[in-house]
This record gives sequence, structure tokens and C-alpha cells, in this order.
Amino acid sequence: MPCEDLIQFDIESVTTNIVNEYSMLQFINQQNYDEIKRKYSVNFPEYFSGNYDDFKLARNELTRLFIAAGYSSQQGSSYRRTLSASSAEAYGRCLAENSHKPLSAWVSKSTDNKIAINVRNGLNEDIDIQVVGATPLNPINLLHSAGTQMFMFDYDASNDFMVGFNGISRHNKTTDTALIQLDKVRHFEVRTTRKELTATFTCGAGCHGNREGCRIWTDAVFIADQDYYLLYETRKVVRTEVIGGPGLMNYELQWITDPDAGKKPRRYIAHPCNMNGNSVDTQGIILGTCSIIAERQYIVEVAPT
Repeated sequence: MPCEDLIQFDIESVTTNIVNEYSMLQFINQQNYDEIKRKYSVNFPEYFSGNYDDFKLARNELTRLFIAAGYSSQQGSSYRRTLSASSAEAYGRCLAENSHKPLSAWVSKSTDNKIAINVRNGLNEDIDIQVVGATPLNPINLLHSAGTQMFMFDYDASNDFMVGFNGISRHNKTTDTALIQLDKVRHFEVRTTRKELTATFTCGAGCHGNREGCRIWTDAVFIADQDYYLLYETRKVVRTEVIGGPGLMNYELQWITDPDAGKKPRRYIAHPCNMNGNSVDTQGIILGTCSIIAERQYIVEVAPT
């Protein structure tokens, strides 16, 4: 088994940062969904309120936001997760037992301002270590054959970090290099843009001795722009005015969307129905203006707070 297969990340450290949410959600599958749901349904109800299929829809929406913003899972090195202490130890042991490289280096642990890197000598002789690109906080000692030394460095997650280790054997001056490179931690947030859409409808009724007679109507149609969706709960009638006869006693407005629109529809039709005129002999007609809010969510990179 490759040593990299031992690497795991602690999702318990996830905060409300949108990038950390995104990173955590990528590790959830149908097998572990129920267990994760029990742990995190209170913190993330928008993802764990339903079954696994509902979860996938919510996760896909978050993924869509990342892709729309120009970020994708291919930039995984930018998404900060916390390395499991136990897996870091296992990874180090695996490298020590199986690595045939003259010089190996790996991150053993880190905090917000410090990082610890282990360097292992894979040769059967002692080597001198040169550190390039960053200054260790502890002394640089002779690294014995098959030995490991930990180097501590100052670490600022908001900047890229790179350090190189050169190993020089004392016997025949054989050299080897190990490089550690960490991308800076990037911070994102979800932002929302809203705009009000308006449309008009007409409806009329009343003739031939019946308030319901001679019903006519035209629908109001709303279509959201690309990347926007319509918020059903914001629908309203803004105003009405009589444009024919004595007007209407009452009417209803049905808001209809496509059956497969899901939770974020982009199209609504406001359909007048059940009209009753103010007169049984003269058709009354009204012109109505209604509105609905269109919302767009998108991800932007922000400076750390």
C-alpha cells in the first residue's frame, strides 16, 4: 500500500468557512452519510435534513458555485484541512520503513503560526543537512544513518510556504534534496445578489347574467436571468387598476412553475383564475402588476479576517 493512502484529515475541525464546508462534503459517500448526519445535522441542517439523495443535490449546488466562481476541486491544495495526528504518525512510519530515497521530508504537524517538518536520512551513513528557503527555529544537527530530525518553522497560512532540505553525505559527498511546498490558505464566502422582477397580467369576467361569465385572462411570466433563481415566498401583487367595465369583485392568482424545477426554479407563471365580475351584465377587466425576487449566489475570494 502506498504511504499516501495512510493520510487522513480530521473533519471535526471544520468551521463555517465555506471552503472548509466544501472540503468536508467531498469526503461523504452513501456508506458514511448516516454517521456524518448524526454528528453534523445541527451544524449543517441545509445538507443533512433529508436522505442521501437530498444531500447530493445540496452538495452539487455548492460545487456549482465553486465552478461558477472559477474554483474547482483541482485546486485541492488550497483548501485547508487539518491533518490527523494519528495518520501523520503512520505516514511517517511508512516512509521510514519503505522509503529508499536518500532524503525524505514530510509535514508532521502544524498550527496557525508554526509548522513541524520531519527529515529522514535513508542512507547508511551520516549526512549534513542544509536548509534553504526558510530558517528553522531549532539547531541543525548531523543526521545519522536511518535517523529522523524534526525542524520547526514559523508559518503564516496566508502566504505560500516553501523550504528545501539538502543532504550531503560525509563519506562521498553524495547529495539529495527534499522539498516541502504549501500553498497559502485561501478564504471564500458566499455572497448574494437580489433583484425584483415585475410583470403584468389581465383578467376579466361578468356577462350574460353571470358574474363568472365571459372570463378572460393573460398570464404574467417571470424568467430569471442566467445563474439566478426565483424566490417563491417573495411573490406579491403590487397593484391593480380597472381598465374595462366595472372591474372585478374578486380573483385568484396561481403561481405555477415547471414540475422538475426543484427547489430553485428559474421560471414562474402568475395565472389569474376564478374571476367574478362586479356586474352580471357588463364584463369588468383589471390590469395587475405583480413581482417576485430573483436571487443569485456566488463565491468570492476574500481577505482573511
